[in-house]
Amino acid sequence: MVLLTLDDQSGRVLPVDDIGYRHALGGAVLMDLALRGKIDNNVETLRVIDSTPTAEGLLNHWIRIIEDEGESLPAKVWIARLALESEEIEQAALSRLVERGILACQEKRLLWVFETRRYPTIDGTEEKEVKRRIIDVLLSEDTPSPSDAILVGLVDDARLLPHLLSEAETRNAATRVVQVRKLDRMGQEVSVVIEHLRMEMLQALTRAPQ
Repeated sequence: MVLLTLDDQSGRVLPVDDIGYRHALGGAVLMDLALRGKIDNNVETLRVIDSTPTAEGLLNHWIRIIEDEGESLPAKVWIARLALESEEIEQAALSRLVERGILACQEKRLLWVFETRRYPTIDGTEEKEVKRRIIDVLLSEDTPSPSDAILVGLVDDARLLPHLLSEAETRNAATRVVQVRKLDRMGQEVSVVIEHLRMEMLQALTRAPQ
């Protein structure tokens, strides 16, 4: 998902929906843990069922936090907590992609004061594969794999589909996206949290003095 937010050539972050993206990153951590069998899929009482360390430091960090909580909390609580650390999650993902040789890290100075980092893709193979998986799911009537169903849901939450498809293709894929999202219970919980926050923000804006 982080790969899809980067412009291939410049490495700059594309415009994304902030609420959707931050919470989708949090949801991605939980879903990755669920796919690896580290947490259960009960969205009402999420808990660690296997604390064996993985090869990913970020996942191990959250396994410890969830396990140390001492009580089983709903998935929506963890999604919100993870969203608060979305910048750290994104940075961890970017660093891992650089380590794997998928991205290059370039630092530039602006006005000799501020530093900015860009992450252009090295050959684009991984990003093309991610895009192909998403498009294949949206154009097919076959049941997608759990990981691909999760990916489609997260991309939809972050409103990244318009970066992958044309406006007409995005509209035509809407029904299929809804169909695929029904296969992922945790992803539905992420979507509920995001839509609730968007509604709260909209209501706050309508109540604000003009």
